[in-house]
Amino acid sequence: MKTRKHAILGILLLLVTACSNNSPATTSTESSESMGNNLNKVQVVVLAGQSNMEGQSWIRFLSKHFAEDVVQQYINGFDGVLINYDSNRHSNHSGGEFVKTKVGQGTTSEQFGPEVGLAEQLSGLTLDDGPVYLVKYAVGATSLYNNWASPSSGRTGDCYAGLVSHVNASIAKLENLDLYPEIKAICFMQGEDDSNSSQAENYGANLRHFISDLRSEFGYYASSKGIGFIDAGISNSSAWAQYQTINAQKQEVANEDENNVYVDTIANKLEFMNEPTIGGDIYHFDSASEIKLGHLFASALLDSDFVR
Repeated sequence: MKTRKHAILGILLLLVTACSNNSPATTSTESSESMGNNLNKVQVVVLAGQSNMEGQSWIRFLSKHFAEDVVQQYINGFDGVLINYDSNRHSNHSGGEFVKTKVGQGTTSEQFGPEVGLAEQLSGLTLDDGPVYLVKYAVGATSLYNNWASPSSGRTGDCYAGLVSHVNASIAKLENLDLYPEIKAICFMQGEDDSNSSQAENYGANLRHFISDLRSEFGYYASSKGIGFIDAGISNSSAWAQYQTINAQKQEVANEDENNVYVDTIANKLEFMNEPTIGGDIYHFDSASEIKLGHLFASALLDSDFVR
């Protein structure tokens, strides 16, 4: 998978060296910049987590919150932001291909996750580092302690392994299209399951392992800024017994590194329980709030200069 990037970098080095030896310094600079502009650079944002990342919000309720033309855009999708998604343990996926981001890429084809709002905010922007490609791997009812556990914690969970495999396959797909991918950031929406376990107090320690291991795993494709980690807090639903404990640790970890960002879903008033009926779903964000979650992720990506 890494052969293509090694080859490109090798060619660049040879060209710069040749220009330095045989031409004035200005020619060398111009040549290297010209090559850099022809690398077909693209920006990759990874989406991972459990059910509110997977997408349990229903398409049919969008018309309650948005104008008809907006809903139609969500249905038609965004050509400018492509996604390779794998939701609900392969039951809803894009077949390993990058497709335009739209509703229907959630737990089922009748649902959606934050990818829609994220694509809405990024689509149409002129970005210095090229277009954005989303890579999504999400599985509901999974914990950081077990399923997402990363190697340096002493164990490797099935979801961590699945995420790494899916991201690597997606990067290979982009390279095979003669694109030059850089992983800009990882957006994480998870923690609900851990809030109901005896491991809630250890969430921060497990999260540090998770972030560190992913940055190490994908460090080859990081930009000079590094890989951002944007972590959304869980809701204050009565379903999540220790939500305050989880969110406090998320915030603490975010404060430790300038490349970590905490998204406060409670302060931003993301709602749940209103769909499909009042009090009907205490676990998942309503459709308008799921769109808003995507907007919040997009704002964090742009404001922190991860995507530019």
